[in-house]
Amino acid sequence: GPGSGKGTQCEKVVAKYGFTHLSSGDLLRAEVSSGSERGKQLAAIMEKGELVPLDTVLDMIKEAMIAKADTSKGFLIDGYPREVRQGEEFEKKIGAPSLLLYIDAKAETMVKRLMKRGETSGRTDDNEETIKKRLDLYYKATEPVIAFYEGRGIVRKIDSEDKLKNSKIIFVVGGPGSGKGTQCEKIVERYGFTHLSSGDLLRAEVSSGSERGKQLAAIMEKGELVPLDTILNMIKEAMIAKASTSKGFLIDGYPREVRQGEEFEKKIGAPCLLLYIDAKAETMLMRLIKRGETSGRSDDTAQTIKNRLELYYKATEPVIAYYQGRGIVRKINAEGSVDEVFSQVANAIESLHWADGMRQGLKLWPEWRASLNLLRTRYHLGLELWASCKLKDSKIIFIVGGPDSGKGTHCEKIVEKYGFAHLSSRRLLGVEVSSGSARAKQLAAIMEKGELGPLIGDPSLLLHMDTKAETMVKRLIKRGRADDNKETVEKPLELCYKAMDPVSAFYEGRGIVWKLSLSLSLSLSFDHKAYCPHRLSARSFRVSE
Repeated sequence: GPGSGKGTQCEKVVAKYGFTHLSSGDLLRAEVSSGSERGKQLAAIMEKGELVPLDTVLDMIKEAMIAKADTSKGFLIDGYPREVRQGEEFEKKIGAPSLLLYIDAKAETMVKRLMKRGETSGRTDDNEETIKKRLDLYYKATEPVIAFYEGRGIVRKIDSEDKLKNSKIIFVVGGPGSGKGTQCEKIVERYGFTHLSSGDLLRAEVSSGSERGKQLAAIMEKGELVPLDTILNMIKEAMIAKASTSKGFLIDGYPREVRQGEEFEKKIGAPCLLLYIDAKAETMLMRLIKRGETSGRSDDTAQTIKNRLELYYKATEPVIAYYQGRGIVRKINAEGSVDEVFSQVANAIESLHWADGMRQGLKLWPEWRASLNLLRTRYHLGLELWASCKLKDSKIIFIVGGPDSGKGTHCEKIVEKYGFAHLSSRRLLGVEVSSGSARAKQLAAIMEKGELGPLIGDPSLLLHMDTKAETMVKRLIKRGRADDNKETVEKPLELCYKAMDPVSAFYEGRGIVWKLSLSLSLSLSFDHKAYCPHRLSARSFRVSE
């Protein structure tokens, strides 16, 4: 249809295969611009949103094809036939098509594209009313054409919607035998990602017995890396096939060179994380030799493995350096057990969920700030709900503090010493919102309105982890996440203070706030007597100290 992108795709076909592109639309507009009598008649038809009569275009197409017949490798007839009869006439006067490419886009997508084009094109038919008329006529005319050529077995339907837009993409890089495949399996099980291994795709191609498979087998037997662009199309096709159901993609063993990563981003999208599964060379060698005893793989021999590892290090070091410059690399020590390694992997992925949640939170901060004014009135409603709540006898402690104030570390120690459960609202919200679940959509709607969710109960205590701003800045920068630089760190701190001060003031009025200075060492600051012996013992922890 108009605005489906068929013209753009034709340009790419011409560049790659040397075909001549003939657009019935371009030929019609050239005729209109010529000022001829036929051009004036065509202009009147197009302004009404009607289709040009059946036989008007055919002569122009035929003349253009004859002019290029001696030099062209083939012809792309763009926008023709518009009716079955046009196709039949084309075949009588010129010849039969070998293929029909059906570039399929949703009606709303085409309307948006054409309206945007109309802002600069100056075309009289790029207005909403005329566009909708054109689309109605297009569907009525085209459906019989597609059905006619499907009966001949030459139709190939191309989905022009960008199915991979906003997909979460994680590159997983590691040497042969580093265990990256095993870690990918565990990620799929826990987080619902789709695992695409360039190695598996290559081996499937080799097993197919195709000519390309034979060439790949010869390269792999020598311990060499497969050429740069061989894998990308297979990966893209596999991603598109899973795009509607997957929560993200693990691209295992790709990119192997910086240029591959750049091409991936141009054609598919940018990764949000690179997991570097790092194992020692001798560890990988031992694992692969052991695998070779049972795998039957021709590339699992000691000499071939050494060649592969040497090539791997030469190719991978620039890739890691390139993405480290982008701040998305997480290095995983792969020398431990599978579960120990996965613990590091899970932390890296969950920090990604947290970052998504934080970005969403900063975006919605103006609405959240307004919700603080509702706190006092909603508190009384919360007390009524509390009477029938199963948690009414639970001890609840609120813990507030800036990012890297030390509250997470102290929560761990409280859990260990007193048996409390540690719940981080930030992480729960971040993971839930990122999951795309039904509840996540409800939460997003609440947050966008600046409202609070139902309250649970009355806290026994609020621990305020009081750390100087400069201390938190130093700690965050030292931690070294992608978003941990002075500028990005100071902004959330400023927002944190604005949000936290009214909360602390509110609960101070109820006499349950205990402010703890965390500029001390960890051991001193956690000493149970340093908290508040009488308040914690009597009101919360019930311990004799």
